[in-house]
Amino acid sequence: VFRLWKFEEEPSLAMRAFLPLVLTLALLATLAVPTDAKKLKKKAKSGPPAPLAASKLARYIECGVCEAFAENLHAQAMAVMEEKGGRKKTGEEPLLEIIEAICDAKEEKGEWLMGYDVVGEKGLLQVVKQAGFMDCGLECQAMQIACDEVRTNVGGSDLSEKIYKGQYTNSKAEFKSALCFKLSESCVSPKELKTPRLEVPFVPMSEQKWEGAKFQKKMKAMGMGGKMYDKDSLANMMGEDGEGFPPGMDGMDGMDGMGMRPDDSGEPGESEYEPHHAPPSEASTDTLTMVADGVSAAAKAVATEFTESAEALSAGVVDTIRQGVEYFSGKTKDKEL
Repeated sequence: VFRLWKFEEEPSLAMRAFLPLVLTLALLATLAVPTDAKKLKKKAKSGPPAPLAASKLARYIECGVCEAFAENLHAQAMAVMEEKGGRKKTGEEPLLEIIEAICDAKEEKGEWLMGYDVVGEKGLLQVVKQAGFMDCGLECQAMQIACDEVRTNVGGSDLSEKIYKGQYTNSKAEFKSALCFKLSESCVSPKELKTPRLEVPFVPMSEQKWEGAKFQKKMKAMGMGGKMYDKDSLANMMGEDGEGFPPGMDGMDGMDGMGMRPDDSGEPGESEYEPHHAPPSEASTDTLTMVADGVSAAAKAVATEFTESAEALSAGVVDTIRQGVEYFSGKTKDKEL
């Protein structure tokens, strides 16, 4: 077309009419290419589904978490009032303590959060109770956020007052309906997830690990926080010759602060520590023994509420302390605390 236009001094009328049509078609073809490229780029960017961040996932499970929150709060509140002999004898303070801790999976009152799974890739996601308990991962963290949102919307003190006065507490169903549709409105218009997400599989922990986790929470509630070690783990940390200490016991300036230092002889069968400034006094040994006795009594008292697995953990704590006392005092005779 351009060649004809170039060499003809006066293009014919038909050619003048044909040229705009060709230019229009060329322009449309040019505009169509970027559109297809954008579609391909968007498709490539979407890729396979991925897990949602906890803060984002919490928006889509608020209704399910509210219902689970209501059921567990109702159960715990009724249990504590029954234990204390009725609503009037209980008062509001124990109820408020439950509400303050119930959205924290690290607390004993919030451990229920570790027994639920978020089910569904898109649409209305479900919060489903499971047979066991799982370490608090991404979905558990999202449930904590949603639980705290519900609690904040209702108000902790207002909620404890309503429970104390017996409002909506005749049944779990009544309490759940009031909490999620009237007091917080979490289930009035639940959000639907439009983009598919990658579900996190629910992998329950072993019964022994779960009992150990419960035991640690109980110890923490008694003001005896710390980390539990079994005998094998302790042996690995201490080494075959007994050198080294578990975390939290190695900050004693090489034991110089207790008047002891490592034995440089390295001879097997000999004491690993020898007097540095002065031999360990009876007072320091008695103090360690008193601490061990106190921990032993507390651990045994707590262990009665759990299974034999927890009792085994308690025995491990006592055995560890006994070894520490003998280790520091230089005693070699094995005797019960």
